Amino acid sequence: MTVVEHSGDAEPIAVPLEFDLPAGWTEVPVGSGVVFAARRGSGPAAITMRAEHRPDPAPLPDIAGHAAGEHGSVEVVEHPVLGQVVWTTTPEVTFVHLAVAGGPDRVIVEVACASPGRSSEVAAEFERFVASLRTGED
Repeated sequence: MTVVEHSGDAEPIAVPLEFDLPAGWTEVPVGSGVVFAARRGSGPAAITMRAEHRPDPAPLPDIAGHAAGEHGSVEVVEHPVLGQVVWTTTPEVTFVHLAVAGGPDRVIVEVACASPGRSSEVAAEFERFVASLRTGED
């Protein structure tokens, strides 16, 4: 279970997220605003997870669109467990945004995979990581 800390909240709200980290990836210490981070070997590929407490009803594709900026694409897909997720791809980073319950409001979780050079192997491993995401309630 990962405890997701919401930016701006006095106390963190626990959101039970579970996942399977692909072989060759190891968890690394997190930085400011990051609730989970992993690196693939000693290379530059990294997975990070951030969270934001969102009491407003903004649609997930609108929230994810900010990550895409002017140079990215946005695709809404159905995750087999979590429902709607939004994939956003820029030249250097792939983001996935999803919403989970977290107290009285929702929590927007942003999972990112930075991979300079974008190898197809890293992309496939990130897709498997996202497919493995599930809440602890499942």
